[in-house]
Amino acid sequence: MKSIFPESGELNIYEIYQIEIRFCLDSLFFKTRDTVFNIKIVFGRKLMLMTNLKHLETEDETQRVLKENENVMICCGRMGPMCIPVYQIMEKLEQQYPNVAFRDMEFDIPTAYIIRNLPECSTFMGLPFTVYFKQGEVVTATSSIQSKNQITQILDSNFRKSV
Repeated sequence: MKSIFPESGELNIYEIYQIEIRFCLDSLFFKTRDTVFNIKIVFGRKLMLMTNLKHLETEDETQRVLKENENVMICCGRMGPMCIPVYQIMEKLEQQYPNVAFRDMEFDIPTAYIIRNLPECSTFMGLPFTVYFKQGEVVTATSSIQSKNQITQILDSNFRKSV
């Protein structure tokens, strides 16, 4: 079977789809006009898109973040069309809200039960599950895509933005 990828490791379909794709041994790089995505291949696991947010992968990490930070926003999702915009908004808001710990978590890892099994998330049907914690307690939870305005309203009403 002949590979569609040239030997150089680069497939430029930008002219057709305005998307640039590069690959190497451990990652895929997708670039559109507005956004850059880097999907890291972790051997023994499925593809994982790397955001610029800090990731929560274990129960200990999650409990530590909740204990050490008064205000925490955790977005638990996949790298789909409803989740990526929320991650991007979180990345932009991190600088504006230094009093909030912004974290992401993969929906399909075992540790995600911490978010998936919360009573506040029991009726959620769409990803991501975004949960806002104050002093380790859930104050608000949302499901599916959220706009920057919706997220900032939640942050301002629950965490009083620091200037």
